[in-house]
Amino acid sequence: MPETRSLRELLHTWHQAVAGTTLPQPPAYDGPDVALTGLVEHTGAVRPGACFVARVRTGSDGHPYIPQALAGGASLILGQHPAGALGFTLPPTVPYLQVA
Repeated sequence: MPETRSLRELLHTWHQAVAGTTLPQPPAYDGPDVALTGLVEHTGAVRPGACFVARVRTGSDGHPYIPQALAGGASLILGQHPAGALGFTLPPTVPYLQVA
């Protein structure tokens, strides 16, 4: 079984790392804790428990690939677009955190 990290632990560590700086703060989250097996940006790398990072890059956008990441077992989605602007419904069991 792969090693996991707690979403709450990661958000807490992120908050501590950027405290007192101008770097973006982690998004607010009050849902259930999630055990994560890794962070990935490519749907081919998604495994059950992964956090899929959907971001906008020059010439590409990861948001249209969220359904594939969910089908691969992603347990958390980090995205730049508001959830309501994605054009599809996210399952209530998989948190979506909007980040800058």
